[in-house]
This record gives sequence, C-alpha cells and structure tokens, in this order.
Amino acid sequence: MRALLIALSLVAIVIEGAATAASRIYSQDEIDATLVRAGLDARQAAFRKSTPRELEARLSAALADRALHPIVREKTLADGALALGLQPRTPSAEALVARIATLETEVRVRFSDGEHAAMAVPAFAPATAARNAQKHWVRTETAAAVGAGIVGGRPALGAAFSRAEDSRVIAAGIADAVIATARTPEGLAALRASRPAFEAALRDGRPIEDALAELAVATRDRDTALSLIAHGDPALTVHQLARLRDALPPADALLLLQRASSTSELASSALLALGGLAALQPAARDHLFAVLGDRRDGGSAAAALAALHDPALVVALAEHARRSPDLLAARRAALALHLDGSPAATAALAALIDDPRVGADARRWMPR
Repeated sequence: MRALLIALSLVAIVIEGAATAASRIYSQDEIDATLVRAGLDARQAAFRKSTPRELEARLSAALADRALHPIVREKTLADGALALGLQPRTPSAEALVARIATLETEVRVRFSDGEHAAMAVPAFAPATAARNAQKHWVRTETAAAVGAGIVGGRPALGAAFSRAEDSRVIAAGIADAVIATARTPEGLAALRASRPAFEAALRDGRPIEDALAELAVATRDRDTALSLIAHGDPALTVHQLARLRDALPPADALLLLQRASSTSELASSALLALGGLAALQPAARDHLFAVLGDRRDGGSAAAALAALHDPALVVALAEHARRSPDLLAARRAALALHLDGSPAATAALAALIDDPRVGADARRWMPR
C-alpha cells in the first residue's frame, strides 16, 4: 500500500499548483546535494521505524522551523505525510496532515520527457502527499467497515458512500473489502449472500463496478458478472472483461461476452476476449465469424480471429473470404488473414489476389 501512496503522489505532482512568488526552481544536482548534507536518507529510515507520535513530532518540527532549507522541509513533509497516512487516523494526525495539505510548493525542478519542452514541476509535493494520506485513511477505514458488514450480513454500502469523501476512493475501499473477505471459505459464503446488496448499490448508481467484478471473480458467479454488464458503467467495466472470462466456466464466459458484445462501448473488448475462448468453445469462434459482416464490430472480430494464429482457422478464413455472400464479411475475413501475419495466413492471402471481390484488398495487404 505504501507503493500505491507513492504512485498517487507521482501522478498528481504535476498539478500541485502554479509557481508562486515564493517558489524556486532548483537543479536536480542541487536537490541531491542538499539532501545528502542534511542526512535525509537516515531521517526517512527513522520515519519508517517511528511511532505515530514520533512522526507527528518530526512533522510539526519541520513545519515550525522556518530556518530549515526548503528542500529539506518539503522532502521531510512529503515523506512524513506518506508514512503517517499508513498509520491509523487520529485527531492529531488528521489535523497535522490537513495543515500540510494546504501548503504551496516552494521547491520545483525542471522536468522533460525528452519529447516536449521542459517544465517546472514540484520536486516533492507535500500537499499532494498529504491529500493521498487522507485518501488512504478513507480507503482503509471503508475497507474495514464494509468487510465487517459483509461478514455480519449487512454490507451497508449506502452508508459507506454517505461520507463527504471522494466516491472513487470509497469504491476502492469496498473493492479492497471484497478481496480481503474472499480469502476464507467463510468469507466467500458471506460474499455470495451479500450479492443482492452489491447489485442494488450498482443499480443506484454507486461506482462499485470494480468491487462487483471482484465478487464475481472470487465466487465464479455468472449472474453477478451479468449484472455488472447490464447495470455497470461501461467505462468502468470494460477492463474487467478478460478477468471475468478467465474466472468463469467457459460456457458462462461465452454467454457473458456475447451479452457484452451487444453493448457498443464494450463490444470491441468483448469480441477480443471471445477470441481467447475459441479453443475451448467452438461457439465463440462461430460468433466471431457471424460478426465479421457487422459494420461497427466486424473489424474487432477480424482482429480477434487473427490473434489466434490457428492454422485450421486460416483455412476457414480463406474459404469465408471466397464464399461468404456478404461482401463486407468476405473482406473482413481477408483482413483477418492479413492481421494474422503467419506464413500460412500470408500464403492464403496471396491465393486471394485474383479473387474478383477481395483481390484488391489482398494485393494491398501483401508484404512488400
């Protein structure tokens, strides 16, 4: 979880705020030299071993000591806030982190990704670190409360969202609760019993798509996964399709992905995921062939078939390109041979060069 807090700080660091009159741009060499002189590495090691009270004392001292070099102060406050966020929340810790969260950055460094002009960004972003500590408290507290509720038969998901906090952080805590609860047989039984509460929360617009996906994966339950597809936000559901396919029995996964492919926002990813079922479920392959002539999704079906790199499938695609009564489906079959790119597929594509319907495509796609 410490790695998560650090990653969140790195993502947010460039939006810490515009440079102020009090801020200064330092070189990375200046920053490194200042930290070495201050022995800050040892101090951060002490942070990791400190009690919450010791952490608070060090952070309070850094805030109060205006003679402290800005580089040292901001590095101390950023790392200390992250460390304090990993401890249980207390009123004094909450007040201290809230104070750090209001600070403006004084220490900036030039950053360039090598492709764009360099920009001055916060070197440490203590305010961002503090806000991530606050989010971590909310997430862990939500996970503990919801986890206890699941085991007790009352998940109380609506109450979790009643807090005046970022709903995405609360949703992440709920997903954490599902993952933790699923580690025992008793927890899995409690999760199965709590499914109606999760589905109701999703229908009410709560952003718990990831949590419901975790529940479906843990219980290997088709109906839970279907509920997610039917009622979840596609933007939050699409990245779960491959995981659900791998977790469910093949026949259930086939039904799920066929349903998902009828939703425009999920169709492309669902068809690509169906390709992974083709070896186990001939019906998955048949579905992809049936979609080749679809104007919206036929290209995705072609890509899914090509990704299989199956010699037997090459023969079927070549035959489809020659014989399909649907011209678009025939062209998409030729496209699949092109995307496959294997020697067998390339040879089959070459054999289509003189075909009156797909020959022009085949000639254009042949390797130079």
